[in-house]
This record gives sequence, structure tokens and C-alpha cells, in this order.
Amino acid sequence: MERNIRNKFLTACFGLLLEFFWFDASALTLKANPLEVGVPEASNDINRYPYLVSIRDKQSNTHQCSGFLVGGTFVLTASSCVPSAITGSASEFLVRVWCRDSMQLCRAETFSDVTTKRRSRVPAGSFLPDSNGDVVLLELDFPAPGPLLAVLPQPPRALLYEGMRLLFAGVSSDGDSPKITSKVVRFVTTKSCRQAYQLRGFQLPSEDVCVVGVAPEDCMGCAGAPLILNLKGSSSWQDDVGIAVAIGGADWALPAEFADLARHEAWLRALGLPEQIASVARRAEVTTEYNALMSLAAGQPSGVLGDWGTSKPVCEWTGVSCGPDQAVVALSLSDAGLVGTLPVELSALTTLTAMNLEDNELEGTLPGAWSSLESLVSLLLKHNGISGTLPSQWSALRSLSKLDIENNDLTGTLPLEWSSLSSAAIMYLDDNDFTGTLPTQWSTLGNLSELILEGNEHLSGPLPPEWSALRSLTDLRMFEISLSGTLPPQWSVMGSLSLLHLDTNGFTGTLPPQWSALTNLRVMYLYENKLNGTLPAEWSALGTMDRMYLGYNELSGTLPREWSALSDMVALDLAYNSLSGEAPPEWSSLTSLDSLELQSNRLDGDLPRQWGNLRELSTMNIEYNFFRGSLPKEWSSLGKLSDLSGRDNRLSGTLPRDWSVMSFLEHMDLEGNRLSGTLPADWSEFHNIAKMELDENSISGVLPPQWSKMTSLKYLFLKENKLTGTLPPEWSALENIKRMNLDDNYIVGTVPIEWSTFQ
Repeated sequence: MERNIRNKFLTACFGLLLEFFWFDASALTLKANPLEVGVPEASNDINRYPYLVSIRDKQSNTHQCSGFLVGGTFVLTASSCVPSAITGSASEFLVRVWCRDSMQLCRAETFSDVTTKRRSRVPAGSFLPDSNGDVVLLELDFPAPGPLLAVLPQPPRALLYEGMRLLFAGVSSDGDSPKITSKVVRFVTTKSCRQAYQLRGFQLPSEDVCVVGVAPEDCMGCAGAPLILNLKGSSSWQDDVGIAVAIGGADWALPAEFADLARHEAWLRALGLPEQIASVARRAEVTTEYNALMSLAAGQPSGVLGDWGTSKPVCEWTGVSCGPDQAVVALSLSDAGLVGTLPVELSALTTLTAMNLEDNELEGTLPGAWSSLESLVSLLLKHNGISGTLPSQWSALRSLSKLDIENNDLTGTLPLEWSSLSSAAIMYLDDNDFTGTLPTQWSTLGNLSELILEGNEHLSGPLPPEWSALRSLTDLRMFEISLSGTLPPQWSVMGSLSLLHLDTNGFTGTLPPQWSALTNLRVMYLYENKLNGTLPAEWSALGTMDRMYLGYNELSGTLPREWSALSDMVALDLAYNSLSGEAPPEWSSLTSLDSLELQSNRLDGDLPRQWGNLRELSTMNIEYNFFRGSLPKEWSSLGKLSDLSGRDNRLSGTLPRDWSVMSFLEHMDLEGNRLSGTLPADWSEFHNIAKMELDENSISGVLPPQWSKMTSLKYLFLKENKLTGTLPPEWSALENIKRMNLDDNYIVGTVPIEWSTFQ
């Protein structure tokens, strides 16, 4: 594998020479198509190349240049292969090609009238720029004859490190027989780029070059030392030199300071690397990932990320997941006991698609450098102590679909720039301390389905009408904030909206009738605002609505009979408003209703007996209204009713015996009405009753001994009635009783001795 890597990189290096130096139409060119042969299997490190080419000056019979022909068009520039003394003049050159499978001469051809050009610069961004901002290729002249195998253009510094292995090779041609020598050496760097080297008879001036790699003195047949040079100016060469460099070795490892390999991807692409060399580059990426991950492990308490940095492969570390190519694609470290800050170095994990660091003790700010995580789909950071602002740079995270940073200490405004998060589907930003207004620019987040901003009490301003463009939005929660203004009628086109939480704000104005078009809306929370006006009859079209909370507003008018069409309604809260009129008998069709809150309004009239049809009802609160008339015996069919509150109305008549079948009843509050008659003995069947409040009525008669069967009873309030008789000894069986108030009645006698068991 290592041998293949070295060889393939030599191929790539030589291809670079061919690509970045060029001739005019009269350049030396030898088409390879007539010479195609299979690549032979051989043991020598550099025997996998099909052809060896040498070029000689026919007139002087001097050797000019050598190299390998890989396939396609083989181009050699005079600037690289011809002595400068004859550059631009007419000469004849003999090109010989040896087939490497047989080492026999395959072809010889003569070329003449060579005119040369060269280019020394390529567009910025292809390679690492020098100090002047320009991109410089190696420009080498050889005044004396010497072989040239390949020249590696200036690489990114992240590919160079102390101890790296290099494959170098030299080619010489004596007569018709090529001589090939190759060797693997360790890479050595200088401490200072201003150090001069004396290598095999030629001088590299310190002001011209920075030598970052040298060959050992025992490299025979190399016609010079293999170098990687960062040229800063022209160089003077005192001897012949042949250069060939390939990066490889089983111990590939980058130090932390060279971890940012991702930004050199374009350079690697420009090399046209074959798969073997790409795998070497992948090993460099693994090292980059190693260093990035270790930045998170640094400073963690003992036992946290204990297997990180060990001999185990990175992909087997706790919480690390890799893809088929062994690139890190996910970090899952929720509730892992992590401390410290979010490392900027994690920005090097460019293949990362998911990161979960929630429920830890992380602090510090959100790194803007993470904007380089362009593959990131899911980022979960909730329940930490992260502070600072939301980085505007994260607008570059075009793949980000889910962002959860709830319950941190984040501040600042919501970035307008995030409007470019085109893949954003879920954003949980709740329970922080954001300020400012809702950005109208976020209307471009066309894929957004869930936006949670609850608990940011310093967010203010109106609801943007422009957000009507968020047609994919299904879940919008912005309660317990400081929003104001009116409810935008324009939002009626948000047809996907299913859950709308806008409670505990400062909204004013009326309920938009246009919202009747929100036919997928299931849950609406608008309580604790300052909304006024009437309940829109048009909302009867909200056929999927199952929970509507409009309490604690300033709504007026009557209960719309049309709402009887809301057959899926499970919970309806209209409490603490100024609603008036009668309770609609038509609402008996709300057969899915579980909770009905109508307390603290101005409702009047009789209680509809038809409501006995609400057989799923478990909670009914009609207290603090002006209802009159008797308690409907038909309500005995409310078999699931557990909580009935009707205090402080004008109800009259007797307590219905028929209600004894309401076996689920746990709490009954009818205090402050005008009820009369006796306490029904049959109510002893209330086996689940825990609290009964019948104070301040006109109930008479005796205390029923049968009520001793209500063994779940904890609180019994019967004060200010007209009860008579004595205290029943049988009530000593009420073993769970905690408080009983019988004040202001006409009860006589003594406390039964049996009651001594009460605690």
C-alpha cells in the first residue's frame, strides 16, 4: 500500500509539472496513444510507470531531461529541460521512449525549432499564497545537463511536518540505458527559514528560499537532493539537480498546528490525485480530526472521555461515529459530564453531520469558526451554560436542519443573516435572554417547520406579517416574551401551521376571522394577552382544532353557536374574559371535549341539560358567572367528570340524586349558590370524591350516615347552610379526612366518641 501511494504520488507530481508549464504550437510533443501498454506489476518502487522518456540534444549529444510518461500527452517545456543558453534558438532534440515492461526502446523521434514560453503564476486560491499575496510555482532552470523527474508545486504547509516520510527518485540516462534510483527518507525541517544549506555542491541562498526538506548524503544516482522549496525569489544553481517528491508513509500524523487541512481541499483536487494518494490525504484528515477532537477532550475531568487519545481508533472513541470512509460524521456526547468551552478547533471536522453536546456544563461562546462545518445537519447544545451572541457567520451552515440551543445564557439579537439558512427545519432557541425584534428577513426560511423562542422575555415588537411566507411552519412557540401589536391576518396562508403558542405576551386587537383558513391548526395558545373583540364565528371552520386557550384576555360577546362544528375539540379555555349570554345547547355536539373552562365571565341563563352528552368531559369550570336554574339531572351521564366547579353563580334547586352514578368525581365545588333541599344519601356512591365544597347555600336536613362510605374524602365544607341533627358516629369511617367545616348550621349534640380516631 505504501509503495503504491508513493508511486501514484510521483505520477501526480509529474502531471503537475506538465500542467503548469506550457509551450506554444512548436513545443516538444510526443503523443502517447501509439505506445499504450499495460501497467506491469513489478517489485521496484517506481516500476509501475509504463514509459521512461529521455531527451538529448542531437547536435551536442548531451542529455537534457528525463521523465516518466504516464499516458495522454507528454509535454516538456524548454524552460525546465533545455539549457538557458539555447532557449529560444533552433535545435534538434532526440526523444527516446523506453517501455518499462521490457526496458526496451519503444520509440525514438526527433524534434526541431523549439520555441519556449513559461507561465509562473496561476489564479489565486489554487495554492497557498506567498507573503505578497501572489501564488508562485517552482521555476527551475538547469544551466548544466541533469535529469528531471518531477517538480511538486508549492504545497499547503499543512501537508508538511517533522518526521514525515518522502519518496524521492532520480533518473539518469547513460547512452541507451536508463538508471533509476529511489529511496525513502525522513523529512527534516529547519528551525528558521533563513538558514542556508550547502547541498552536494550547490548553494541555496537564505534570502531566496526556505528549505523545508533535504535528502541524505547517501542518495546515489539522484543527481541532486530532493527538495520541497518555498521560493521567495530567483535562485542560483551551481550544480545539476533532479527533484522528485511523493508524500506517504505508514506513520502519517499531523501536529496540531497543521490541523486545518480542510481549506487545502482545492489544492488536493488540483493534483488530480489517484485513489491511493487520496487515501494518504485521508490519513492526514484523520489526524486533523484527531487533533480537533482532542481539543474537546483537553481539560475534561478524570473519567470523562477516558478512551479519547488512547490507542483505540478515533472511530471507536466514546460518542464518535464515522462513515464508510472512516471520516468522523457524528459526535454524541449528551449528559457526558463535559466542562470547559466549545473548541474552535472542531471547525476542522468538515465531514461532521451531527453534533450532540446537550445536558453538559459547557460554557463560553458559540465559535463563529464553526461556520466551516458545511456538512452539519444537526447541532444540539441545549441545557449548558453557553453565553454570548448567536454568530452571524453561521449563516454559512447551509446544510443545517436542526439547531437546539435552548436553556443557555445566550444574549443579543436574532441574526438577520440567518435568513440564508436554507435547510433550517427546526430551531429551538427558547429559554435564553435574546433581545430585539423578530427579524422580518427570516421569512425566507422556507423549510422551517419548528421555531421555538419561548422564555426570551426581552424579545419585543410585533409579529412580522412577512412570516406568512413560512408555509412549511407547523410549530411556532413564542410565549412568555414581550411581543406586542396585533395578530396578523396575513398569517391565514400558513396552511401547515399545527401548533401556535403566543400566550403571555402583550398582543392587542381582535382575533382575525381570516385565521379560519388555518385548517391544519390543532393547538392555539393565546391566553394572557390583551386581546379584545368577539369570538369569530368563522373559526368554526377550524375542523382539526383540538385545543384552544383564549383565557385571561378582554374578549366579549357571546359563545358562538357555530363552534358546535369543532367536533375534535378536546380542551377549550375561555376563562377570565368578559363573555356574556347563554351557554349554547348546541355545544353538546363537542363530544370529544375533555376540559371546558368558562369561569370568571358574565355568562347567564340555565345550564344546558343537553351538555349531558359531553361524555368525555373530565373538567368543567363555570364558576364566577351568573348561571341560574337548577343542576341538570341529565348531567349524571357525564361518567368521566372528575372536577366540577360552579361556585358563585345563582344556581338553585336541589342536589340531584341521579348524580350518584358519577363515579369518577373527585372534586365538586358548588359554594356560594342558592341550592336547597337535603344532602342526597345516594351520593355515598362517590367513591373517588376527595373534596366537596357546598358552603354558603340553603341546604337543610341531617348529615347522611351513608356518607361514611366516601372513604376517599379529605375535605368537606358545609358551612353556612341550614343543616340539622347530630354528628353521625358512622363518619368515623372517613379515615382520610383532613379538614371538615360545619360552621353556621343548626347541628346539635356532642362530638361522637367514635370520631376520636380522626387525626
